[in-house]
Amino acid sequence: MFCRTEQETLRSKLQSLETKILVGGENLLEKAQTQEELLEKTIGELEKQEKNEQELKESLQKKEVIPSILIISKHFLKTILTFRLNELMSKNDTHRYKMNVLEKRKNYIVLCKC
Repeated sequence: MFCRTEQETLRSKLQSLETKILVGGENLLEKAQTQEELLEKTIGELEKQEKNEQELKESLQKKEVIPSILIISKHFLKTILTFRLNELMSKNDTHRYKMNVLEKRKNYIVLCKC
């Protein structure tokens, strides 16, 4: 199959590759795998933090909406009550005017009888 020189050439290439992979007593393949696992773990933590951040934003938005609704409701209620108060004051003024007219008629009738 392969002649001896070809086998020796292939062995030397293989040994060269192995020494490139094993640098300083450290297996680069294992180191790369460890770094990849660490990267995946970090990505998972970042995704979890982003999810928590989104949930917090939604929670804050809900909390901000409620006071806004209350402010609008208070303003609406104030407007309605102001309108009703003005209406009642107008009726009260009309009632006073009528009472005043009746009082004058009564006084006139009393004066006429004398």
